[in-house]
Amino acid sequence: MLAEGLGFDAVSCADHPFPSDAFMAQGGFQDFDPFVTLSFFAQATSRIRLMTSVLVAGHRNPYMTAKSVISLDCLSGGRFTLGIGAGYQEAEIEALGGSWSDRGTRFDEGLEVMVKAMTGTSVSHDGPAFPAHGHTMLPRPVQRPRPPIWIGGSSGAALRRAARFDGWMPDRFSPAFGEQSFADFAKRIALAQELHAQVNSGSRLEIWSTPRWRADGRGVDWSPHRVAEEVGQFDAAGVHWLRVGTDAPTLEQLTDSVYELADRLRITPVRTL
Repeated sequence: MLAEGLGFDAVSCADHPFPSDAFMAQGGFQDFDPFVTLSFFAQATSRIRLMTSVLVAGHRNPYMTAKSVISLDCLSGGRFTLGIGAGYQEAEIEALGGSWSDRGTRFDEGLEVMVKAMTGTSVSHDGPAFPAHGHTMLPRPVQRPRPPIWIGGSSGAALRRAARFDGWMPDRFSPAFGEQSFADFAKRIALAQELHAQVNSGSRLEIWSTPRWRADGRGVDWSPHRVAEEVGQFDAAGVHWLRVGTDAPTLEQLTDSVYELADRLRITPVRTL
């Protein structure tokens, strides 16, 4: 696969299976199913990590999500990272059977039961949304005790949630939360690391982010020169992984863009996906 051959560290998929027409009219996008897509990528590669950026918790039952995570981790030889968030599209979540008003509490409970299910032992859970008593999920994932869980979202709730797990996936700029200076962004990342250290001594919270958004707010500016201009500042702010991409309309242009990104980003230690 091109990305693996050029030295990129991961590939990722988003999660919009049934977006509203209003979201699409505002610059939204459609996706293939992330688990099917990443399984296809896994078959074509041997080293590169596979990631969701991000899976929306409210789109699926958490036990089914756990089964998909385990399946992909096993079939890829332990290369999967679960990026997951509460979601920001009310219409899509509701259409897929989720609940918008209490999505945060359901997300927290869902994370709890997914972790339990991935232990390979009998699950006993009395929570209001996802009760289960006497059910076991096998096989266990290749990565132990489970694949890494990175929490998506730029809010304070997402930051606090991420501190309990393995990674945080905030954007320096998003239409929902506005733009932060790199100095302010660095302070939030430092706070996340401090909170993480309180419950996970000896480990680093992985930090993932994306380049700047376009001036009109309709998607990320993937221009290779623009990404390269900012990548050093992301590194200085404490970002470990930077998501890069392309809007190229043809395979030939996409290939050229990926080669240019790989060439420009060799100047920095920030890992790319």
